[in-house]
Amino acid sequence: MARKVFVFAIDSIDPDLLLSLARAGQMPALGSLLGEGLWTYTNNFPGISETAWPNFFTAVNPARHGRYFNSQIVPGSYRTKLFHPRDIKVMPYWSRLLDAGRRVVIVDVPKTYVSGPFHGTQIVDWASHDQELGAVFSTWPPGLASELSRRFGPDPIRRNDYGGNGPRDIGVYRDGVVANVARKTRLTTSLMTGADWDHFLVVYDDGHHVGHYTWQIHDPAHPDHDPALRERFGDPLQDVCVALDKALRTVLAGLDDESVLVLLVSHGIGPNYHATYILDTILRRLEGQRPGRGRPVNSLRALWRSVPLSLHGLLTPVQNAARNLLLESDRRRRKAFLLPAADDAGSIRINLAGREPNGIVQPGPDFERFCDSLEEELMGLCNAETGEPVVDRVWRIADHCHGPYLDHLPDLVVDWNRRHPIRTVRSARIGEVRMPAHNSRTGIHTQRGLVLFRHGKGNAQQLTGEARLLDIAPTICAWMGVNLTGVDGQVIKALVPTVHTAVCDRAM
Repeated sequence: MARKVFVFAIDSIDPDLLLSLARAGQMPALGSLLGEGLWTYTNNFPGISETAWPNFFTAVNPARHGRYFNSQIVPGSYRTKLFHPRDIKVMPYWSRLLDAGRRVVIVDVPKTYVSGPFHGTQIVDWASHDQELGAVFSTWPPGLASELSRRFGPDPIRRNDYGGNGPRDIGVYRDGVVANVARKTRLTTSLMTGADWDHFLVVYDDGHHVGHYTWQIHDPAHPDHDPALRERFGDPLQDVCVALDKALRTVLAGLDDESVLVLLVSHGIGPNYHATYILDTILRRLEGQRPGRGRPVNSLRALWRSVPLSLHGLLTPVQNAARNLLLESDRRRRKAFLLPAADDAGSIRINLAGREPNGIVQPGPDFERFCDSLEEELMGLCNAETGEPVVDRVWRIADHCHGPYLDHLPDLVVDWNRRHPIRTVRSARIGEVRMPAHNSRTGIHTQRGLVLFRHGKGNAQQLTGEARLLDIAPTICAWMGVNLTGVDGQVIKALVPTVHTAVCDRAM
């Protein structure tokens, strides 16, 4: 009774924006799916958006697959090291499908590498927003790379990420992204008809970087919103959503009635309001330390944004080494220090005795009291302009993650109140701290995504509650008659028909 499963995945677009466009008739293909499929919102582990794709394709939590960012702490030291996709400790779910004899096609899944040889096709970083450090466009089989370059040509915008500096010409950029969506759709339909497959997964990440760089055009409430830009260019993010809907319509036309269609939106994007850039200063003031020690790192960050993009891949190891040189001795003297992470949340490491070489905070009750006190201080921070709290919540990662690589992760994650811009932070303990000028990314990641399963027609429904990203892969495998064991994710039984009950029960 196993079915073929096609996954049309979208990387980091606001799911509510997609739903509103679909209901307004501007994304008719998505609108038709909402009338035919079962869907719900998805959630990810709090505050660490960089784990979204590894959580999805391994179906285990970050303390088991080991990834939270592209530069991570080296346990037993105060250094960080670059983290590459090959460092992920758990194989992707499609390796289990391959072991079960299923044929797969995997296209441009972020944070992955070519894991062949195997009976199928894999394409990595062919048209990616933000290639992983040291990653290059590669394929299985290897000869496919040159064929794709010959048949489909180069990326219309050459590089989709601008290192925080933004594109120079919004119109050229928007048109190039829309053209790239059509280019990937031509590749996808070619592989759909030319390859013999049981499972097909393609990721479009075009809205991801457009959300980063044009959110201020999309969002009239953003402080950098310029009506003249909106008048001149329209809404580039909406244009890309419409282009993605055309791609979805093309894919739907190529699927037979027996195939299962999965629409996955990995996580969202919203306004770039955060205080991550001053969190280190806040931690220093709470410890009564001089604030000036963090300034060299801020200078390094500004210098990095001025480095030509063509040199980023070559110089990233140098940047990481320089950061270690500046911060390693400083971290030894701190009770809590900041770890590198995405801007959407602050990641804090406690200088824990017995874990860190010069640990200050004792494990057990002292650790718990220190975390409680730090959380209370952070929750008491105030947005000086609005009077609202700056922090929505402080998450303890150990409450949500478990596994052999827990010590590779932050201890605390600070989830910012992103309802208003944060320019100045105030509290009785720290006084006032002003945010430095942001880079040009006006959009930043949010945790909530969306998943929709369509099998047949007439069963449209929004499910109660949210699904975990961890649960998507086990559910896909259940549709294909494969039991994905030994993972943290569970089959979402509401999304799998009764003919697969035995598989679901074993997986649960």
